Amino acid sequence: MADLFCCVRNRKVLYRNDKSHSIEGSTSEEDIIIDFLKNEGADYQRELWRQILDEERESFEARQKRTSRPSNPSQDASGPGDETSPEAWLQQLTVQYNERGWQPKMATVRDVFETIQPFTSAITSLTQSNGAAQIVWGSLMLVFQAVLRFANLWDDLNSLLESLTKALPRIHLYTELYHTPRLHKSLRLVYRRFIDICLTTQDFLEETCMSTVLRIQWASFAQTFKRKTKELLDANMEFEKEVELASHQEQRDRHIMILSAIGSNTEHPLAEATLTTNIDLHRNDKFCGRQDVLLQLQSYLEPGVTPSGESSSSASCLIHAIGGMGKTETALEYTYRFRSTYSHIFWLRAQSADSLRTSYLDVVMRLNLLQNRSGPELSTTEKVRVGLEWFQSTGRFSHALPPVLLYADAIDHRWLLVFDNAEDIATIRPFWPASTQGSIIVTSQNPQIQHLTQHNIQLKPLTLSEGASLIQTYLNRGRSEEDAAKELSSTLGGHPLAIIHFVGYISRSQCPIDQISRDLNQRLKSSRIWNMVDAYGSSDARAYKHSLRTVWDLALDRLTDDSRLLLECMAFLDPDHTQVELFVGPTSGDTEDATSASGWQYWDRARFDSAVANLSERHLIERYLYNNGDSLRIHRALQRSILNDLDRDLARRDLRFETIVSILRRALPTVNIIGRSDASQFPTFARYLPQVLSVHAVLVDSHPPIKGSLEFVEVVADIGFYCRTRDETVALPLLYTAERICKDAEASKVSEDETRNPLRLEADILSLISVIVKPRGKEGRDKAMVYIDRIIAIHKEELKDIPREKWTELQGTNFFRALMDKALTLCYADQIDEAAPMYKEGMEYYKSVGNEVRLNHLRVQQLWVLSSRQKKEETQKEAAESLDFMIRTLGEENPLTQQSRSRAAGALFTIGDVEKALKMHEQVFGWRLGKYGNRHDETFGSQYCLAVCYQHVGELEKAVCALKEILSNSTVTEEWRVQDVTRVKFRLYLVLKAQGKQDEAGEILKEMNAYLVQRRGDLPAGTKEWTDKDDMGLLDGDIVTLDHGRTCGIWSNGQFW
Repeated sequence: MADLFCCVRNRKVLYRNDKSHSIEGSTSEEDIIIDFLKNEGADYQRELWRQILDEERESFEARQKRTSRPSNPSQDASGPGDETSPEAWLQQLTVQYNERGWQPKMATVRDVFETIQPFTSAITSLTQSNGAAQIVWGSLMLVFQAVLRFANLWDDLNSLLESLTKALPRIHLYTELYHTPRLHKSLRLVYRRFIDICLTTQDFLEETCMSTVLRIQWASFAQTFKRKTKELLDANMEFEKEVELASHQEQRDRHIMILSAIGSNTEHPLAEATLTTNIDLHRNDKFCGRQDVLLQLQSYLEPGVTPSGESSSSASCLIHAIGGMGKTETALEYTYRFRSTYSHIFWLRAQSADSLRTSYLDVVMRLNLLQNRSGPELSTTEKVRVGLEWFQSTGRFSHALPPVLLYADAIDHRWLLVFDNAEDIATIRPFWPASTQGSIIVTSQNPQIQHLTQHNIQLKPLTLSEGASLIQTYLNRGRSEEDAAKELSSTLGGHPLAIIHFVGYISRSQCPIDQISRDLNQRLKSSRIWNMVDAYGSSDARAYKHSLRTVWDLALDRLTDDSRLLLECMAFLDPDHTQVELFVGPTSGDTEDATSASGWQYWDRARFDSAVANLSERHLIERYLYNNGDSLRIHRALQRSILNDLDRDLARRDLRFETIVSILRRALPTVNIIGRSDASQFPTFARYLPQVLSVHAVLVDSHPPIKGSLEFVEVVADIGFYCRTRDETVALPLLYTAERICKDAEASKVSEDETRNPLRLEADILSLISVIVKPRGKEGRDKAMVYIDRIIAIHKEELKDIPREKWTELQGTNFFRALMDKALTLCYADQIDEAAPMYKEGMEYYKSVGNEVRLNHLRVQQLWVLSSRQKKEETQKEAAESLDFMIRTLGEENPLTQQSRSRAAGALFTIGDVEKALKMHEQVFGWRLGKYGNRHDETFGSQYCLAVCYQHVGELEKAVCALKEILSNSTVTEEWRVQDVTRVKFRLYLVLKAQGKQDEAGEILKEMNAYLVQRRGDLPAGTKEWTDKDDMGLLDGDIVTLDHGRTCGIWSNGQFW
């Protein structure tokens, strides 16, 4: 070994590393001293890896303690599968992201983890240690936990992480190479570089307290990140060089082995040609992926060696997963790929005691173990015992030893047993050899069999790349449809049998792949393909003894009634993360509660655990246990299959839908309409929003359609109040569906009970819709006015026979809430005079009933009336008092408080109090930047108002930076429209012009000229010559929402615009 010193002192050898590659603050390999005489070869490399991993683990755990957050699921949770899988880590992140309201971002997080998984799997196989993967996942988790504090960094950080993952080597392609010391050394450097980058990122995010400060420091950190990524790329290049050298070494060694085998064939005749096997299944030449699993399996089944050179123990491994995941195919591929390692390979059909007994007796006959045996015919039990004795003596059974084995070395007598599709431990235990040599593979849906084996591997869904490769291999169409293949694989959850099933249909119909992906989103079309008995056919795909439909039916037929009920309920919920407390309550005390008003009663824990255990036996669900709550997971392909099955039993499907809605109704709080806003409810809404979205998706995709229920409308109305402050694009589809359900109920004269009046619920839904569409330009404002007039009409009809003094507070609040929404919409249209009397009437009512929260909310809105009329002192007084009340009552973190501060700042600018407006806009911008990120329309609106204030206090460079940052981050959406972007550009033109940068300002004006001409053309002919102020007024008019800030016309004192 070139990297070892030639001198040996005290039986110790020093491994020297190139100092130029050492990572700052860590031990380099030159400092690691190994007992070379005891750890030569692979053991020596493992010891180097062990010491590196110990150091990285220590660094990781130190950061973990410093953040006071548990980041290792093994410390805070338990779940199925091996520790190298990222799923447990992802489940914990899902909990945290859901509670933060970031559930849409989990798709990106999963993509990052999936991209890195081949790297961690290969490292695990090479090091034979789960610790390497745990440190990678833990380091990534620390990063994704830390960024939760800074929404504004999400997109930028995601971009950096994307470049980081691309810098990793495609290591899974190289794990079968000859593992030279330098290959290990270069790989360790890649590994350490990666961990260093993750922990450096986490340090930066944790050490910075404020989002505004972090924005200033981000550019410097981004440069550090890119520099370290460049170092990782350099390390990767060194690794690639070593891979090439290792490849040459491997080819040379193979050549020597072949020559040696030819020369010694007469003395040592054991070769693959003499392999004894009963496998009659042909190798699948279309087998794709699972390289990391095969290598991990090979490392598990590789026996240890005693000092005398004999195998120290047998090795066994369970391959477990849901049906159709490819357990049998993976085991079969292993028997072909590594068959030269064994002298005997036997395949046992273990799905039942009878089939296993038959297979085992066939092995006994194939080994000729009963030849030359005198005496009476042996019983079946005795024949099994004879076979066990042979395996337990590693093939050296005295009665009938194949002659070739008499001359073979011990290493050539290795056998492999495969128990395929085992049901349980009791079935296979009588046939389990108590041997000191040999290897055993068990495939099963039952993860409990891992208690019998030394190791276990849970087969995970295929990655996007593996799934796409499988699709393209079967279709043989080249790579022209790769993106569509990835989308199809993702839609089917990476389930191999489901993929092959649909690929067979594609092959037979000769349709494009993307057409099937579209059809999968329509349950009527997809169910026809799901239910086809022979979608693939022997000509289109490798024949499998069970169809996709049969695989699920065999599993479901064995379920208890409770298990079936739980599984069907989960089919409506988020397949990746369903909270257990939905079914059993948040605490054990709640299980004693009587049936709720919604009709749902919590299960007791024993009943629920029994149902989960029954489902887990067949891998139909996975359970993850955390200190802050358990969660369940179901495979997407199984979820789709259950929904298709329910579509054939409409009564049962509708009953399950009603059950799930009742479960959600009990889990979600009821919004306090009278109190206006309770931010303490937001975490609960965020936690369960993915479940509501999932139920909605099932509802709209069902065929025949589920009619829905008013209880579901009530759920949507409550969670809609939360959504409108977080993600309005998520809320609108829910609200439109709820509106349709209300209209259907009204048409059929259906009212579920006295508390669920369809007209009243429709008014609540329309109110939320109007709030969302109102800021979307003139068209959105006109739609909102139609909705509001409908709401007012509904409430007037309800109250027409009731004197005002007899109104309940809820009735009065609902009526005046609608009236104030109309006043606000009129302000959006610059119709202040029409809005003013409505505000006055509303404020008088809320004073009369003592509703301080809504009264002060109206005082904030009325600032627009006061400021546009240039009532300076009154505006300042009302702004200070109402905002002070909001802060004291609702708190700084309530979105309504920040909205009130933003509106107050706008009013102060209108009356010319720019300095105060600037300070308030800075506060709002900092809050929105941290909560919503730098690409949210409300963040853009605050940043624009801030830039205008900077312009008018003379801080022109700050104004330019803010405006350019908006343009850099802008993406046109329903909320941040082309008109908003154009106005930002024109404001930038004005500021650059004020700086004397005429050329740059002229380029911007030239870019906007066509739009300005079009806008001027909307006005009557003969208008005076246009000035910058005139153009700003056009761009700043009622086509831009008032909450994004207006500074011209009635919204200006004439001096500041």
